[in-house]
Parts: sequence; structure tokens; C-alpha cells
Amino acid sequence: MTVSFYLLGIVGALWFSLAYLPWGWLKQHCLQGMLRLGGWCYRCAPQPWQIAWQGVSYLQYRLAAMVLLPGLYLLLWIVFAPPAHGLGGLTLVICALSLGWPLARALRQQQARKASVIAALPAQLDLLAMLLVAGQPLLSSLQQSSNSGIDNPLREELRLVVSQVRAGVAVDEAFERLSARYPCRELRLFCSALHHARESGAGLAGILYEQAEQRRQELFLQAEKKAMEAPVKLMFPLLMFIFPGTVLVLVVTLAAKMMWKL
Repeated sequence: MTVSFYLLGIVGALWFSLAYLPWGWLKQHCLQGMLRLGGWCYRCAPQPWQIAWQGVSYLQYRLAAMVLLPGLYLLLWIVFAPPAHGLGGLTLVICALSLGWPLARALRQQQARKASVIAALPAQLDLLAMLLVAGQPLLSSLQQSSNSGIDNPLREELRLVVSQVRAGVAVDEAFERLSARYPCRELRLFCSALHHARESGAGLAGILYEQAEQRRQELFLQAEKKAMEAPVKLMFPLLMFIFPGTVLVLVVTLAAKMMWKL
């Protein structure tokens, strides 16, 4: 009786919604509401997550869905599944996955973006030093070096620095914001070298050449370290999958030959 009552109510609600609700008006206002909710989530998120979400298509809709889906599931669970059914743990797991998976993905994207910035730093430093040696001022050198070549996250950040300086922000403050967005030693040394050269009047091009060479050596050492760690990481799949398969083929072949002789 209870199941029939629920089914009758659902059918009646669907019939009423299809017949009488203004779907165009609802769709328009729902999309606007999702845009506002997604923008609010983006503004309230920490700055590293905002950096990680740069360039993501339909970001406002995704953030709004990340908030709305767990709430909708909780509401449906409260209405249709009392706690006596034992679904409380499953509800918590689904809500945790709905909220935690996008945030974990954002953190991975932020780490990947920071690694891309560090990898592109030596070539960018060389190009910037060449422009400074040619007689270009610092701001013009930053703009030209960020607009030439293949686009990457570091050049996007340098363009942001140039736009902030042209909007009235001090150069040192703009680079401090850059080092705060990417808390790594390489960018911190680059920003401190710019600050020191501006204060002391020392030649910035030589410092940038030295930093580029040092960053390039560090990247080479990291690549060499990863190459040396690769055989150790391959031990588990070799022992668990490749060696047993090889041994199985040999054993089956020998067993087949012995049975053929018998």
C-alpha cells in the first residue's frame, strides 16, 4: 500500500510538472542560479585551487554541481529512505566523494601547473636576459618574453604580472603575488633577484643567466634521479605479472612435451 501510494504521488507530480510548469523560465533561472553559485564557490575557494581551475571549461556549472548534488542526494535520502534502512554510511560515502573528488583533482592540477611553471623557467629566464641585454626595459622585456613562443602557465603568469603593473600595482608587489601563488623555491629566488637588482642597480641579465643555468642543472638532476628510480618501481609489476606469465608459458610448454612423449 505504501509503495503504491509513493508511485501514485510520483506519477501525479510528473504529470503536473510536464503539463503546467513553465520549463523555459525555470531553465533560464536555474542556469543563472548555477552560474551565481559556481562563481561564489570559486571566489570562496583558496587561491591555489583558483589557480588550478584556470582554463577549465564550464567551471561555474561544475562547481555548482559539486555543491548541489550531495545536497540533493541527502534530501532524497531523508525523504525516501529512513535511517532504519541502514543507508547512512552509503550516503556519507557518496557525499564525501561528490565533494572530495573535484577538490582532489584541483590539487593535482595545481601541482601539475606548478611543475610546468618550474620546467619552463630556464628558457624563460634566458629569453628575458637576452631582451635585457639588448637594452629593453624590464616591463617591456616581460611583455615580449611572455607573448613569444609556445604558450605555457609561466607565460600566462608573467602576462598577469604585466597587466597588474600597468593597472597601477608596484612591480615588487606584483612579483610577490606571483611567488605567493606558486610557493616554490625557484620562483621565490627569481622574484628576490628582481627585487635585489631593482634596489641595488646591479646587472639583472647576468643574474638571470646564472639562475637559468642552475635551474637547468636541477631539472637534469631530477630527471636523472627519476630514471634511476624507474627500475626499482618496475620490480613489483615484474614480480607479480611478467615473471609469473613467463614461467607459466615455460611450464605449460614443458608439460605438453612430456605428455606428448608419454
